[in-house]
Amino acid sequence: MNLYLQGWWRAFDFQGFATRSEYWTFSLVNIVVMVLLSLAKFEALCGLFILANLIPQWAAAARRLHDAGYSGWWQLLSIIPLAGLAVLVMLVMPSRVVGNSYRPDVPGAVQKPASAGFIVAVVAIACIPVIGILAAIAIPAYQDYTAKAHVAAVLGFAQVIAADLEDKHQASGAWPPSVNTGTLPKSLQSVEWNGDGRLRLVLNESLPVAVRGKDIVLQYQAGRTGSSAWRCEAGAIAPRFLPAMCR
Repeated sequence: MNLYLQGWWRAFDFQGFATRSEYWTFSLVNIVVMVLLSLAKFEALCGLFILANLIPQWAAAARRLHDAGYSGWWQLLSIIPLAGLAVLVMLVMPSRVVGNSYRPDVPGAVQKPASAGFIVAVVAIACIPVIGILAAIAIPAYQDYTAKAHVAAVLGFAQVIAADLEDKHQASGAWPPSVNTGTLPKSLQSVEWNGDGRLRLVLNESLPVAVRGKDIVLQYQAGRTGSSAWRCEAGAIAPRFLPAMCR
């Protein structure tokens, strides 16, 4: 615990040095806290924690680089994706106590080589934020794609029903009082028809939140034929999830 608290106590200390244990304890505990806050859906609190941690993390990295015999300015390379790997290697290097201008010399000290297993573990853990960023991009994109697919499936099903209703209307001059939908697709929760030329489709509650429980209305327009005879209305659904006919 003391190793972790050192990072906060020395939040604005860009001088001196920090051992590997001090730096990586501080960094990895912060990563775990951010992951837990994110999983618990405390996005605002997670964002505040990240902002509060920026300067202490930079300061800790500067001290860790000093401990390994490097200037703290080297961490600026982290803004370059591939060059950031070089900074990561510097951060896992062992303490350099002989000939290190950032800390007092210790006569006769022996610099121990970094453990390969330790370096691999640190690199693997450091990849967690990268994986998180990729997931943050990929998951919403997949959800948008899924929402579009469900809307397309519902409209495809609705157009078949609408065509059948229109044929009966043209044959008898009146709308049928009810509609035979058969088995509804999993994307559709219900179909409402009151015999007035207005077909309302309610999407399933299990769909992505962007379209969950939303409705799409097909309104018949007298005097027109074909698929264009039905006007599509879906005001509660964002345009990006709708085909051109409903925008």
